[in-house]
Amino acid sequence: MNFFKSQFHGEISDIINEIKKQAENEFVQQYVDIPPVPLVRLQVLFLFLLDSNVTVENIKKYAVPTLLIQIGLDCHEKVSLTTYRDLNQIRSRQLAVLAGDFYSSKYYYLLSQIEDIELVRSLADSILKINEVKTEVYTSLSKLSADQLLALLNTIDSGLYLSFLSRYVQDGGRNLWRNIIINFIRVERLTDELLSFRWGQIVKIQLSKLLEDRTIQESCAWLQGQALELLDEIATQVNQLEQPRVQGELQNMVDAFRQQLKSQVFG
Repeated sequence: MNFFKSQFHGEISDIINEIKKQAENEFVQQYVDIPPVPLVRLQVLFLFLLDSNVTVENIKKYAVPTLLIQIGLDCHEKVSLTTYRDLNQIRSRQLAVLAGDFYSSKYYYLLSQIEDIELVRSLADSILKINEVKTEVYTSLSKLSADQLLALLNTIDSGLYLSFLSRYVQDGGRNLWRNIIINFIRVERLTDELLSFRWGQIVKIQLSKLLEDRTIQESCAWLQGQALELLDEIATQVNQLEQPRVQGELQNMVDAFRQQLKSQVFG
């Protein structure tokens, strides 16, 4: 998902290139399937900070370590809890853990160069909360209702990005941006799951509870419908923002998601 006709395309590309530069490690890349940069989250974070009158230079300083720790968390997410006897499988799991630790160390190094103690503390608290919630999901999955599961997944997916709210948004606009961030990230998850499910790939274990009583066709239609409803909510929320250029970029993202989702036909 990219910005369409965006005046900020160059800045986003610079941030992605810097993330890739910082993430580059020949050994890690040879043995571990590194998660991609979560572009939607980067775009929303960029626009939120821009709307909060943060300079583009400082946005880059904040975005690079934040997305690096996201990649590190995603690497750890790929680590299987299965007990293996095969040496190659054991080694693969160990390397995935080390890869996540490598990106986490990069994050801490870059963050140490930012003289913003309040933000650093907020991000650290979010990482702690994310790991606690992940543990709850994996240990209590069978006991959670669908609504409880979705609430926990929202905390995991959006925690890092919501860390910036208390630092940069006054109380009046905090709930508005909180909803925009959470809803975009929910749409991202639903769309990714829809495309994976649509092409016969395995749906993530976290969403299996929501789809277990549906056929493949019904599951795809449900994911599509949920995402489109959220996009309608986002469009309404975006209209309440004051900066036209931020509104326009977010609306571009809404339109791009709608086009992608509506191109999926079931039946």
